Amino acid sequence: LKFPLLAVVVSGGNTELVLMKEHLNFEIIGETKDDAIGESFDKVARVLGLPYPGGIQIDKLAKEGKHSYNLPTPLHDGSLNVSYSGLKTAVINLVHKLEQNNEEVNINDLAKSFQDVAVNMIIDRVKKAVNLYEIKEIVLNFSKLIAFKNYMKKYIKKSKFKDPFCTVYLFRRFFIIVSLTGFIITILNIEPKEYKNIYNDILQAS
Repeated sequence: LKFPLLAVVVSGGNTELVLMKEHLNFEIIGETKDDAIGESFDKVARVLGLPYPGGIQIDKLAKEGKHSYNLPTPLHDGSLNVSYSGLKTAVINLVHKLEQNNEEVNINDLAKSFQDVAVNMIIDRVKKAVNLYEIKEIVLNFSKLIAFKNYMKKYIKKSKFKDPFCTVYLFRRFFIIVSLTGFIITILNIEPKEYKNIYNDILQAS
């Protein structure tokens, strides 16, 4: 691993940018201020009458749609944080307005428009973090429940992260769990004193 490293954590319940300056040195530099990105997908899917989990359904429809709806990008405060509550509300209000006017909702186009804005919010923050902290490597952590992981990976491959100074690593979720302090507490439920031993074991195994 090359430091400083940026971990992009995207799952149903977590949306975080974590700066890793060296082994076992972690700092959350960006996170959602309300809904996680996965939660927003589920809520938008529910409004569109799609089954759970919403990410899978929206991703499938987005592939057949066009970005024809103008949706807002919330939280322009210059930070690395993101917000999905406003975007979710905008979709809900748009659907209700169209229905009240007896206008048809193009679900494919709305799925595409929503997914574009939602994913690009993270991509924008990642680009800022790369420049601000002179990031050398990026680690992407996608929950298995996030159906749009390939969509986001495509965006990253088209971005400046193809440059030689920044290599994209894709690890299995368990590796990232034992690499990020918050995940160790939440999922593995171990004592902080065990972090170092588990982390070193993983590094030796890899």
